[in-house]
Amino acid sequence: MSDILWRANGHRKQLAPSRKVPKTKAMKFDPPLEPAGLIRRYKRFLFDATLEDGTLITGSCPNTGSMRGLTTPGSRIWLSRNNDGKRKYPHRFELIEADGTMVGVNTGLPNRIAEEALRAGLISDFAGYPLIRREQNTDGRAA
Repeated sequence: MSDILWRANGHRKQLAPSRKVPKTKAMKFDPPLEPAGLIRRYKRFLFDATLEDGTLITGSCPNTGSMRGLTTPGSRIWLSRNNDGKRKYPHRFELIEADGTMVGVNTGLPNRIAEEALRAGLISDFAGYPLIRREQNTDGRAA
């Protein structure tokens, strides 16, 4: 697909050429994430983006922090989609490419990402451990 154009506040900007969703050994998204171009993030929970087919969408952002440095208009982002009809906004902001690095913005995923990386043997210092558990209590207090 050719470059994507988006319109925000009457301005047009050409985005980076279309690329496939990055492939890694860890963090499987099912269904696969959809690439898009970020238009803006606002009200801490919402974002506007342009899908590869040119469709303008509004979606939810699961990160309520400032995300300073991660909201540049025109940035390449990846979205999950829920079509069950229960969500007001079916698209959810999952990843953004910033300075050539993929950054996860969904604050609900870090434990899952770490667990998948450990199980896949991607963290060599922990490769010899036979048991993997999330957020375990080690001193009598809840994790």
